[in-house]
Amino acid sequence: MAAKKSKTGKGKPGKGTGKKPSPPVKEEPKDAAVLLSPAEHVAAVRPMWEQRPHSERVELLTVDIGTLQQQARAQADKQRATAAAEGGDMAEYAPLDVPLEEVLAEGLRRLSSKDTWKVWQFDGLEFYDSDAFRAHVTQQRLSPHLLRLLPKEDPKAP
Repeated sequence: MAAKKSKTGKGKPGKGTGKKPSPPVKEEPKDAAVLLSPAEHVAAVRPMWEQRPHSERVELLTVDIGTLQQQARAQADKQRATAAAEGGDMAEYAPLDVPLEEVLAEGLRRLSSKDTWKVWQFDGLEFYDSDAFRAHVTQQRLSPHLLRLLPKEDPKAP
């Protein structure tokens, strides 16, 4: 009977065992936070939120504009100080960033004049609600072929 040849090269110098090394196993710390999806976060918080009285919910969601403006100014000052420490000006430090202070001021002006802080800028136009923006995009920018692919509104929907 003929001797079997080993394909793995067992026992032969320089050939190895033929086994592929197993990848290193990542050990997670025992106190690692469980990552939840946004929907899971909502589901986890909803029971607590719904048991709160309406007045408490309003209080938790209310922001003092004066405090917000102070924080925006502090953030803008911090950006300016960082830019100065690096030997440049704000334009060199963050050419695309608008200081939070300016963003907040613009949003508050829009809230006073348009009754909303939201804005969509597209095609050189400003839209203050999502329905107007969506209507513009579907009417002005989508080809008839793409319009046919959009879902139709269900007349039976509530």
